[in-house]
Amino acid sequence: MITAPACIRFISLLVTLIVSSQSYASGFIDESSATLTARNYYLDRNYLGETPYPAAREWAQGFIFKSQSGFTEGPIGFGVDFGGF
Repeated sequence: MITAPACIRFISLLVTLIVSSQSYASGFIDESSATLTARNYYLDRNYLGETPYPAAREWAQGFIFKSQSGFTEGPIGFGVDFGGF
């Protein structure tokens, strides 16, 4: 069980680390990038011979989202990458 004084000490330590690391976080936002790519696919197949289907025609579209952050400066670099399909 976490006591109130321990919780207060943890929060104050966390705030101190965040405030002191603001100078390290400049590369995290400055060097970030994001891209959105659209992919299209069209299938047109003509069946030959004895088949129950004369042809197959389909179209599909998909999106690929990629986001990459920069890295923080300091002894340990921290960065975040995200991808959505």
